[in-house]
Amino acid sequence: MDLNNREISMLVWLSIALMACLLSKNIRPSVYGVVKALCQTTVLMSLILAALWIFLSASLLHFMSLWQLDNLKTTLLWSVTFAFMSMFKVINAGDSKAFFTDTIREALRLGVVVTFITELYTFPLWVEFFLLPLLFTIGGMYVVAQFNPEHAPAEKFCYTLLALIGSALVANGFYQAAQDMRSFFSLENMRDFIVPILLTFLYLPFAYCVSIYASYDASLRRLNNWIKDNALRRFAKRRAVLAFGVDVDFLNRWTQERGAFPPLESKKDVLDSLSEMKRRKQRERRPPVIEPSAGWSPYAAMTYLADQELSMNSYGPKSWGDWQASSGLHAINKEPLIPDNISYVIEGNESVVTKLSVTLFINSLDAPLRSEDVFANACRTILSKANRPDLSQIANRILDVGNDDEILSHGHRVSLRKEMFSGGFSRYQKTFKIEKM
Repeated sequence: MDLNNREISMLVWLSIALMACLLSKNIRPSVYGVVKALCQTTVLMSLILAALWIFLSASLLHFMSLWQLDNLKTTLLWSVTFAFMSMFKVINAGDSKAFFTDTIREALRLGVVVTFITELYTFPLWVEFFLLPLLFTIGGMYVVAQFNPEHAPAEKFCYTLLALIGSALVANGFYQAAQDMRSFFSLENMRDFIVPILLTFLYLPFAYCVSIYASYDASLRRLNNWIKDNALRRFAKRRAVLAFGVDVDFLNRWTQERGAFPPLESKKDVLDSLSEMKRRKQRERRPPVIEPSAGWSPYAAMTYLADQELSMNSYGPKSWGDWQASSGLHAINKEPLIPDNISYVIEGNESVVTKLSVTLFINSLDAPLRSEDVFANACRTILSKANRPDLSQIANRILDVGNDDEILSHGHRVSLRKEMFSGGFSRYQKTFKIEKM
């Protein structure tokens, strides 16, 4: 369980940073706050359960002769850098499916081999000791330079330095591995390489349970706002567990949408509300056919701009009789400090969408034409997928001109509106809308 030079230098610098924080009057209260937060019963129990799960996983691997005491250091490092951190990440993950998919992809990527070789062979201790703060400083400068276009030369210079140093680390690792192939392909090294990967896969069921529990905890807390009676609230929680099981997406939607409905005041109200969510779930799995004269299918309209990263999670009630789904804001050009954004919104009733709109928010004058092109492309994509060829010519003419306009045709209103932001800045927003009359 010997530490290599990079790990020793990292421990030294972390100790120096911790001492500096404790000696600083301004930072010390924040450190105590972090320690206090970690010492909360819920957090401690989560960490203890995670540690127990890791112990059981390592015991299973040991039983299969895949884990030895020599792998303890690797296991501890993996626990701190991945297991404990990912547990907090999955709690806050907006899309748990994406989290697990990304985790599996990360564990199996080719870069894992490069990282292992780079970490296995290090430079002399004095080089590692000075290399770490150098990388930290250059990395910090690179991040800061990204937020200001005027610092583009500095950003490019820092990126080049980081690339050169990274290449040197990789080259050193591969060179030392090639010099001693027998030692590199030793059974000990092979275990050190495969143990974190196996532990990651064994950890996923625990992380999944944590994500389910966290979703239930956050969602059921919202019932305090809609159900005042304690006994009825406990009944609603029990019935929600039976109704939704591990389908936390519909559970979240049920609790988030309660503001659009009357309060739940009886067991019958609770059961009717849960039954309605079940019907909605079945309807989403088998969407009904919508006549073109009525509008658009909500479940089809939600996917019109999915290829342009303007996807939606759910279509649900927002107020009495009004239903809506939104993509949220999507950044177009991420270079400026405040990037331009675009959003896609559909509105209607429970059965049919009657309004499609795309809104462009110009927050920077660095590349408005690029953002305008993205906006126009999104609008034309809607026209194409909405299957309204009778509106295409009219809508395209409005988009080409780019001025405020509104036209009624074939039972639809097609409009384009531009609104300048207040505050004296030359920034604006544009909204393209198709409405069924």
